[in-house]
Amino acid sequence: MLTVWQYGYQQGNRDQMLERCAAAGVTDVWDVRFSPWSPNPDFCLHRMKVACTNARVGYYSVTDLGNPYPRDEDAMPWSETVEALRVLYGKAASKESRALATLARAITDGRRVCVLCACKSQIQCHRFVVCEMLARLFADGLAVEPLYVPAVKQRELFGGCGT
Repeated sequence: MLTVWQYGYQQGNRDQMLERCAAAGVTDVWDVRFSPWSPNPDFCLHRMKVACTNARVGYYSVTDLGNPYPRDEDAMPWSETVEALRVLYGKAASKESRALATLARAITDGRRVCVLCACKSQIQCHRFVVCEMLARLFADGLAVEPLYVPAVKQRELFGGCGT
């Protein structure tokens, strides 16, 4: 089964992310933020491109798969955001569905892709919906794996060591 990895950069620094990409054999990072800007300058567009190039990993900013819905105190509940994103990404011939199809072709062509966003939570982030919608494009399924071992899983595996 083909696999796509996903990562939220608030889980660690850029070098850690690229080390994890190398360990997983990731060939491409697809940045699905609405804007490739961050308060952490290492995750801004230019520095990401340079770091990925130096690590021999392709970097693609795919703003068409960004989350256009604000995540502030005035935002709609997360469950409503998920449904709105499913509708948005699922519209036939939309820029969003074309971006998903392009990503699916890259995976089918043998690229090992990590979907990147900012959010620490892999469940309450729009990249979860991106990966879910992407998996629907594969008749034989698509494994979606986190690019890191969550602290809870590390405690299970290593008896309380690691975070």
